[in-house]
Amino acid sequence: MGVVPTAIAFTLWFEIIRRIPVQKASVFQFLIPIIATLFALAMKEYPDWFFALGGVLIIGGLYITQKS
Repeated sequence: MGVVPTAIAFTLWFEIIRRIPVQKASVFQFLIPIIATLFALAMKEYPDWFFALGGVLIIGGLYITQKS
């Protein structure tokens, strides 16, 4: 369950590094738990509200850091 989402996230990470400065790209590593959660949803595993709250905080943090 963790290998495939992690592989996807790191592949995206290296692609992002090629396109934007590493200082801005580093925050995208926080997408790993979100990708893992999406795969869990695809496998009919439903996370509790802590996961949803964490996802919202991660997306919000990414938005804030990329906006500045």
